[in-house]
Amino acid sequence: MNKKIVAVIMSFSLAAACLTGCGSGEETEQSDTANATNVTIAAVETRNISSTASYTGELMTSDTASVTSKVSAKITSINCEVGDYVKAGDALIVLDSSDYEYQLKSAQATKEQADAAYKQAEASVTSAEAGVASAEAALNSAQVAYNNVANGSNAQTQSQLETQLASAQIAYNDAKTNYDRQEQLYNMGAISLSAFESAQTALETAKLNLDSAQTAYDLNSNVLSSGNEESAQKSVETAEASVNTAKAQLESAQAALTSAKASQNAAQVAISQAQTSIANTKVTAPISGYISAKNVTLGQYASTGVSLLTITGIGELEAEIQVTEAVVPYLSVGGEALITVSSAALDTVEGAITVINPVKNSQGMYTVRVSVPNDDDTLKVGMFADVVLVTDQSESEALAVPANSILQESGEYYVYVASGSFAEKRSVVTGVSDGEYTQIVSGLSAGENVVVSGKEYLSEENNMINIVE
Repeated sequence: MNKKIVAVIMSFSLAAACLTGCGSGEETEQSDTANATNVTIAAVETRNISSTASYTGELMTSDTASVTSKVSAKITSINCEVGDYVKAGDALIVLDSSDYEYQLKSAQATKEQADAAYKQAEASVTSAEAGVASAEAALNSAQVAYNNVANGSNAQTQSQLETQLASAQIAYNDAKTNYDRQEQLYNMGAISLSAFESAQTALETAKLNLDSAQTAYDLNSNVLSSGNEESAQKSVETAEASVNTAKAQLESAQAALTSAKASQNAAQVAISQAQTSIANTKVTAPISGYISAKNVTLGQYASTGVSLLTITGIGELEAEIQVTEAVVPYLSVGGEALITVSSAALDTVEGAITVINPVKNSQGMYTVRVSVPNDDDTLKVGMFADVVLVTDQSESEALAVPANSILQESGEYYVYVASGSFAEKRSVVTGVSDGEYTQIVSGLSAGENVVVSGKEYLSEENNMINIVE
């Protein structure tokens, strides 16, 4: 009986001990779970990251032209109004051209006079050249006659001179006959002026040759009749004087020809200027676009260089924005920009930086211009655009983690890397950030997981985690 009681008591004791031991294990596990920090995690992944800055700017165009007149005159016609579309080269304003037409007629009349004077000067030069040749021939004859007197051979020379005179007379007669025939044909309109002038020049040359032959013949006759060497010497001196006179006349004729040519050129310049002025009385559009301003009325006097109209071009516009000194070092001409114009229901389009003013303006900002495509002419000058500039960009397929998973301490960045039920504190080197994701240059590998929410409650000592969805 007592043995049974002892056995029962021992059984209860073992059961109690067992129950006590099992209860202690469950309490320990519950205690560890209670000490873990609930966290969410994100995988380290590869992606392209761009750092951006956002601004608002007004749309404008660099393709704007002021329409001015190159001449001064009264406006007789205006062919456009504000809002009209015009093409480059269209006649927008017409000015009174009567003054310039009068100048053209006057210049043309002056040119005709200059042409006639030039031809006359040319003929004078030709005649003077022939005169020099004739005087030099007479001088040569006088010298020959003088030598003949000295040598006693004047009679033979006289026979030769007589033959030359007869030949010159025949040549003159032929030239005169040809001239008379050409004159009749010219008067009938059968030949050109140049052909008639050629016959006239030939006649003048033949006359000079005849005169020269006659002079030589007469000089030698005088010497022959006198038989006086002194008389022959005087004939030479007279012939030399005639040569000098003929050369002076040639120089004068050449100077007159040069002056006539200058007058001819000046008249031609005046004609060209008048023609240009007449052409400029039609004021044309320098570019294609819309008339955005009109500063004139019909009958008004247009002055040279004064703006009459303004044309605003179409096509690509520009958004002008003001950038701080903290951002401008990261910008460059050609840099990427994203533009949205809400008022025109324009979704985001790509543009590029076209201008970066290197000088800070009075507001302490730097003016930047960004190209804005406007192929369908939906956008208008003066609209406001939201502009996002790409200030930095990671290399393709860079490792990245959520930006809010990164902590900073003493100037260094770190994350908590989840591994099972524990988190490891690890230093990282960061790169480009777009506000949502940040590039990891070193410290992590693809496929690892970092703690996102709950990281603030972790430390190297308190690093037990409970990952929740």
